[in-house]
Amino acid sequence: MKTEIDQPAKQLNPTAELQKRLEMVKQLFADGRITAEQYRQEVERLQDQLHGGFSYTKEIVGTATQHMADAFANFVTTGRLEFSALVDGILKDLAWFASAART
Repeated sequence: MKTEIDQPAKQLNPTAELQKRLEMVKQLFADGRITAEQYRQEVERLQDQLHGGFSYTKEIVGTATQHMADAFANFVTTGRLEFSALVDGILKDLAWFASAART
């Protein structure tokens, strides 16, 4: 149950989870439980994950913004606001991003 409650917090603040993992790696290195090479590889991997998370967020915001701009342009030219088309487009993009992130 606790992990289910913590899941949204991890999704909303992925950097906090990466910070915890980085602190654990630092402690393992300080205790001599991992080598300098293992430490370097793990820090590099965590940095890649952090960068990937920001890229993913940037893509989501970019596509949502594009759908809003398209909906506004359609409203200006037709006089009708098709909110459902905007939501459908955003949901399709989110589904695509989610499936791409899992592969």
